[in-house]
Amino acid sequence: MEFALHEAHELSAGALIYPIDRAPEVLRRWRDWMLDAPDAFTTSARLLHVPPLPDIPEPVRGGSFVVIDGAALAAPDVVERELRGLRELGPMMDGFAPVPPVALSRIHMDPEEPVPAEGDHALVGSVDDALLDGLVDLAGTPGETALLMAEIRQLGGAFGRAPEGAGARDRFEGDGLLFATGMVMDEAMGAAVRRDLAAFRDLTFDLRTDHYLNFAEQPEQELHRPEVAARLAQIKANVDPDDVIRSNHPVR
Repeated sequence: MEFALHEAHELSAGALIYPIDRAPEVLRRWRDWMLDAPDAFTTSARLLHVPPLPDIPEPVRGGSFVVIDGAALAAPDVVERELRGLRELGPMMDGFAPVPPVALSRIHMDPEEPVPAEGDHALVGSVDDALLDGLVDLAGTPGETALLMAEIRQLGGAFGRAPEGAGARDRFEGDGLLFATGMVMDEAMGAAVRRDLAAFRDLTFDLRTDHYLNFAEQPEQELHRPEVAARLAQIKANVDPDDVIRSNHPVR
């Protein structure tokens, strides 16, 4: 892997938080915006049920929300202009602001310690109204879903373009990366989470374009498009013919 540092003069990040019953209109407004959003912005939309744990801040502890969060390498006036439509919906909390780079690790409010959970994902070609409605029906009602979170991560833009000299996986095809997860503290919770994840897979099945290995928790027969799998197999044969390098999802 090769990494390059890029100068970043202005960075804004944060979250817009709305009551869960606003999910249909918030998700549609976000979807319509993100399809043509500037490359400088990367965001996600989440249906989030916050557990009532003591170390969680009081304003969100035990609540259910629809959350738009992300970051932008852009000047504050550009961020203000681009987020205007979402802010017009009147979020109950608005944390988007200029931040130092170190703040990026806290935007998504992920647990900082290991948590027993199961999840699944889908790369989808289109984030249409039927998908949004299905996601709200599946994961948007407190007390009726075992999923702690269901989210759509913004793709398109630079994610969808293959740069010159790219590797075997040169782009993500589609508009969104979906991820759903629930806590499995005991077998009863695990059974409920697996039930809802099965419904999540049914919801996204016809829209899937590919898999994303960081979220691949279940054994899959085909993790890559055929042309990507062929390129990876050729690289593997060239650099590791003795199969010294192993992984949970081996390249063959």
